[in-house]
Amino acid sequence: MSETLLCEIEKLDLEFSSLSNRKLNKKDLEYRKYLISKLQRLSKDYLKSCGMRNKYKLEKILRKYYFEYHIKTYFKFFNFNNIAV
Repeated sequence: MSETLLCEIEKLDLEFSSLSNRKLNKKDLEYRKYLISKLQRLSKDYLKSCGMRNKYKLEKILRKYYFEYHIKTYFKFFNFNNIAV
């Protein structure tokens, strides 16, 4: 189950990238908010069902989303001091 959740989280990258390449109207902004809430929900479920090693996979993905798309979901689950730039 945890692998399917991780795959869904990774698939959101395509959606976020398509939204980041254009100016967003009201409908697109609502869709982006929906995707962010879906990302938060999936991340929470993944953390509940995965082991300690798999936690780092999620951390890497959320860090990428933070730097590329300015989505701050990373900070809901991980500490900022862990980011190595």
